Amino acid sequence: MSIRIGIPSGEIYEKIVGSFETIREKYDLQLLREDDEQLGSMFAAGNLDLAFLSPLSYSMGMGKAEYRIIPETCLALEGYTGEYSIYFNPESRSIRTLAAKSDTSYLTIAARTILAERYDAFPEMKVANVDAAVSIAEILEKADVALIARKSHAKEPALDLSEQWLDSYEYPLMLGCWVCTINEEKPDEREQVYQQIVAEMASPDLEPEVYVRDEFSLAGTKYSRCGNIHYRWSDDMETTMSETLQLLFVLRLYNSVPAVKVLGKGIKLFEGDEGETAPEETNDDHDHACDCEHHHHDHDHDCDCEHHHHDHDHDCGCEHHHDHDHDCGCEHHHDHDHACDCEHDNYDK
Repeated sequence: MSIRIGIPSGEIYEKIVGSFETIREKYDLQLLREDDEQLGSMFAAGNLDLAFLSPLSYSMGMGKAEYRIIPETCLALEGYTGEYSIYFNPESRSIRTLAAKSDTSYLTIAARTILAERYDAFPEMKVANVDAAVSIAEILEKADVALIARKSHAKEPALDLSEQWLDSYEYPLMLGCWVCTINEEKPDEREQVYQQIVAEMASPDLEPEVYVRDEFSLAGTKYSRCGNIHYRWSDDMETTMSETLQLLFVLRLYNSVPAVKVLGKGIKLFEGDEGETAPEETNDDHDHACDCEHHHHDHDHDCDCEHHHHDHDHDCGCEHHHDHDHDCGCEHHHDHDHACDCEHDNYDK
């Protein structure tokens, strides 16, 4: 019988399965690309043998099956990566509606969490076509903000999702990892085969960590923003997964915190069975090799950008910074670049 594999669609996932065709016949594989929500449901129903699941979809197995994370390739965004952006409608005076591909997806929840955390905004959801073929202006015609899988430019009224996530929660935005199920009473060799498949399926040029840097100029001054895309499971990624699952629990998306269970090892961050809600203390300080001079999340990294990443310059006519109320007529809070009328510059030069 073929081994059924599921992974979300999207360019960012391509290198994780870049060698699929090379090993397809060797292991008799079938590859299905679906949205994360659909993959989570299919995997929980036993219709997939291997699935690349977000933390939210991983939590769907709690109490239903013995899920195990395969400690090979994963995907997590740390700092600025340019993969997902929250765009703001420059004509809007408040954040009342959010356009996204799905109203219940993991990334939509992440975006809504950021809007609530940073702007005290709880927008109504509007499911919309946010594909690359659709212009941003068209998407924003019926929404105040939109979550779109594309890079935003420094002068656009937009925020980088993973950059905002790191600044808010001090750990990377975990997008997903490979998961299989096990039978603890009758262990077999499938788990070892699954780990081999995951390792061999990745592109041969896939690096454990990819450094991202974006340079731009505003008012004649050069700035840069940077981050990392993590593709390799590690102790840090295990901690990130645990922190994310705890956050989703705090958001009341489930009744107890799923344990982080890694194939071939015990539970690192939780004691006892699934549903344990008290994690051990961990240290989330991630040193990563950027070269900026800002310190924005209690972990030092060496990059050479000279700004804090998200207080974007926007044109509304005032000359103050954004951490206090001002009379420019808009009700956005001010960590994003939007076209009102001010001329202040929040980047630290």
